Amino acid sequence: MKQVGYLDDVAYGPFSCEAQEIGLKYWLGKHGGRIMVNKKTWYAHLFKGEPYRAKYLELYGRSYARTSPTQLKNSIAFSNDFWMNNRWEDRKYDLEWLIDRFKPVPTWEKK
Repeated sequence: MKQVGYLDDVAYGPFSCEAQEIGLKYWLGKHGGRIMVNKKTWYAHLFKGEPYRAKYLELYGRSYARTSPTQLKNSIAFSNDFWMNNRWEDRKYDLEWLIDRFKPVPTWEKK
């Protein structure tokens, strides 16, 4: 939390572009950081069907809402603009730095 803060569910919408927001905040942030892979773990995601929606309301005081196709499209557009145009004010590096850090990427076209 100290490094990346809360996720921006206003600009991104609910449950959209979390990986981009978290990953880029770690890589580009003022505190420095990187993303590492731990292959000795597993990850589970609970599908929040009807039985869980009532519990969500009880726990968080608001209804569980799915992301609509329009919200998802807007979230992706916001994320693309935000990161490609270096709009995050708390960054230490621009996105170009991250791209240069991993050059050459074998699957990318050479220019």
